[in-house]
Amino acid sequence: MAGQSPECSVIIPVFNKWELTRDCLVRLKNHSGEHDLEVIVVDNASSDDTVSELAPLGKNLFGDRFSAIVFSENRNFGPACNAGAKKATAPLLFFLNNDTLLTPGWAGPLLQTMRGDNAPGAVGPLLLYENDTVQHLGVAYNSTGPMHLYRGFPRSHPVVSKPRKLQALTGAAIMLPAALFWRCGGFYEEYRNGYEDLELSVCIQRQGKRLACLPSSVVYHLESQTPGRMLAL
Repeated sequence: MAGQSPECSVIIPVFNKWELTRDCLVRLKNHSGEHDLEVIVVDNASSDDTVSELAPLGKNLFGDRFSAIVFSENRNFGPACNAGAKKATAPLLFFLNNDTLLTPGWAGPLLQTMRGDNAPGAVGPLLLYENDTVQHLGVAYNSTGPMHLYRGFPRSHPVVSKPRKLQALTGAAIMLPAALFWRCGGFYEEYRNGYEDLELSVCIQRQGKRLACLPSSVVYHLESQTPGRMLAL
């Protein structure tokens, strides 16, 4: 919409795996309803079809609401997300992995919650595996470290719909105000594709804000598809 700021800037960091990025963008276009979203893809120096196909597809799907940032070297998740956030023009940021498949109606619950009088500091959707079991419903810590709550539970299990206090949210799909993101300093860039989201979650709560995960917003997560993702940890 010319002359108007978008409702939310969707920031997608990518590295190769063009087929995932393509499917993610198509789903984003098809399942975002009437919401006015800005889409920013940050390419960490891909060498596959992303190089030639990203810009044409993005412009075809989203027109002037699409832009791409292309790094000359792989700078990893945190720097890519921060670069996208710096370019964003919307008051809300939604960081989204390219190994996700959005479902109809995903955006409304998140946007409405973030505009509410008792809005959390950040909110995420319910992430499911392709077999309709829980991948992410929030993060908790135990004696061995962080863990995804109710991982592997059936989507239909009553515990999935219960409200709960969260310790952290995954960066695979997280929405928060741009102003709060920058008060937290963005994603810490010294990590290498891991734990940036946990540190951001801690900072959000130190700002006196809570975290929420909404089962009414559903996204399928193929999980850890970026090649070499764990090699740098």
